[in-house]
Amino acid sequence: MEEQKEKSPKVAPTTNEDNLVVNKMMFNVLEKKLDSLLLADKYHRIFHTAYILLLLILILFQ
Repeated sequence: MEEQKEKSPKVAPTTNEDNLVVNKMMFNVLEKKLDSLLLADKYHRIFHTAYILLLLILILFQ
């Protein structure tokens, strides 16, 4: 048992700075995903509205 503990690789303990860097990276990734989702939702609403208006025009001018 003692020999296995000595042979196991030493892992440096994570510091607050390490955690902060990882948190910032994750925040940036999530922020980009949120921006793209909001943009897609905006365009979806625009196209949906345009489609409904087109249908109304086609029905009125039949």
